[in-house]
Amino acid sequence: MLKHEKVILLAILFLGAFVRFWGLDFCLLLGREGWVFLSLCRVDEELTWAVALRFFSGDFNPHFFNYPTLLPYAVFVLDAIFLAGKLLFTANGSLESLKQSIAMNPSDLILLSRGVVALLGTLTLLCVYKIAAKLFGKKEGLLSAFFLAFAYLHVRDSHFATTDVPMTFMACLAYLFIIDIFQKGRWQDYLLAGIFSGLAASTKWPAFLLFIPILTAHFLSPSPSGNSRNGIKLAVGLLVMLAAIILGTPFAVLSFPEFWQEMQRLNQTHAQTGWRGIRLGIGWLYHFKFTLWHGLGWPLFLASLGGIGIALKKNRKAALLLLSFVLPYYFLIGKQYLVFMRYMVPLVPFCCVFAGVFASSFFVILRPKAEPWRRRRQDLIGFDKPSLGCKPRGEESQRSFVASLLRMTSVLLGILSLLIVFPSLYHVFWLDQALAKPDSRIAASDWINQNIPQGKKLVLLSLIMGDPAIDIPRSTIGDPYWARRFEWPPRFLNAKLQEPPYHYFRILPETYWRSKDLLDKAQYDYLIVDHSSLPARSVTKEVLQDLMVRFNLVKVFPGAGEDPRMIFDPQDGFYLPIDGAQHTERPGPDIYIFRPKS
Repeated sequence: MLKHEKVILLAILFLGAFVRFWGLDFCLLLGREGWVFLSLCRVDEELTWAVALRFFSGDFNPHFFNYPTLLPYAVFVLDAIFLAGKLLFTANGSLESLKQSIAMNPSDLILLSRGVVALLGTLTLLCVYKIAAKLFGKKEGLLSAFFLAFAYLHVRDSHFATTDVPMTFMACLAYLFIIDIFQKGRWQDYLLAGIFSGLAASTKWPAFLLFIPILTAHFLSPSPSGNSRNGIKLAVGLLVMLAAIILGTPFAVLSFPEFWQEMQRLNQTHAQTGWRGIRLGIGWLYHFKFTLWHGLGWPLFLASLGGIGIALKKNRKAALLLLSFVLPYYFLIGKQYLVFMRYMVPLVPFCCVFAGVFASSFFVILRPKAEPWRRRRQDLIGFDKPSLGCKPRGEESQRSFVASLLRMTSVLLGILSLLIVFPSLYHVFWLDQALAKPDSRIAASDWINQNIPQGKKLVLLSLIMGDPAIDIPRSTIGDPYWARRFEWPPRFLNAKLQEPPYHYFRILPETYWRSKDLLDKAQYDYLIVDHSSLPARSVTKEVLQDLMVRFNLVKVFPGAGEDPRMIFDPQDGFYLPIDGAQHTERPGPDIYIFRPKS
């Protein structure tokens, strides 16, 4: 056992938790009195916390199957505990008062669901440590956990109530038992591997590919896989996996026509050759040269590639067991043109394991070899068996030399590990700094509420993601699919709604040039526009320049900005760069408020 192993592991877990929980209240309005209309600051979060809340209506059918329901069900249970406490201690036992407070400001529920994801992201470090330790050794385990603690892409997505990090945790947890199939092959190993693989797939669909590592572990196991009893274990394990998927998402069976329709819609979405006009190339190449390069940091990414070769040489079966998920997942996700960076989150822990193998093996030549040491010992000491009570000459100095060599190796290994993870750690630091700042959509909403009188007419030239946090119903795109996702507050709350402070209509950014005449003829008081480095999400520079000529600029709320040193995830609706967050004034798009020229 490595010296101080538990202390080192606890330190890694603490640091990993720190960077994941820092800035967790990003874009929320905790404790704000009165009606609060939150911006959609992280796309798809509402598919966790809002779906979980709707289960309180008594309808446990999510009516939405882009994602499975295990995570919303889990959040629902935690919400029930939290709201029961709130009902007793802050709502004075009034259910109607509690429902009204939720409708007015759900920030604490969003924070709770984010906390679940941040916790699961932290626990993934422990799973990765155990995976690497079981397959390669404890030193590799500590290095792998250390790399994952500061892996930018995993840290970033651990801040938000989306499914990628929870699915990654469930997949890594399942891998612990898949490894046990490979090493032990007991009944409980097959059953537990099947259960957690199924629950991972019921967190996000692509985790169904875990059946391949189960098969791989079975056939690579030293125990005779052809044995009929082992074959039964395998069959039962796979059936248990299917049962766990259904257990986590029961309405995929109970409401199969609705489920099937959603799957067809999802398939059509992923069959597109771009996203809102942004085509970045097929995922097999894009994720390799962009997502993993920036999401891990180039030294960590290169170390993981080097570690694959070393792992194959060091323990071929163990390496193949890890690759049996990595390669099928990469093939499946990479064969499309929808290339959000978050799609690669499940591969980050495995990359960190291979990087841990690489770093651990880098200084293997400096390790003292046992046999040469024993052969030299007789010459160094000067005789075979020292007399009783006499210390052999040179023995203490040799031990001191070996201890110094080991210490030097440990120091060099620590330096190498820091160099490997430093670019990612640097980006994590600036990401957390940025997340802790008020979002531009919050700043804009505060100004609007204080400076634009109620009853004024507004035009929104934006998508939903760029809206300031003002009273704007989430069905404004006009598509029933979007209305179903963003309708707030849900009807079952029976909230006493206030009169909308403003009248508005929306023009989508891509229809601006066709809508110019409509915009000129419309009677309105203010035009609100968002602009960013995400061309798929906001107006272009050409549109913004045209607006500057045709309208009077009243106020600008800088967001992430357009500094050329920043690199964004172009298709995603996340207004912070993956590289260069230190150059942003605050998260969010740049928001411009215009008035028509009189």
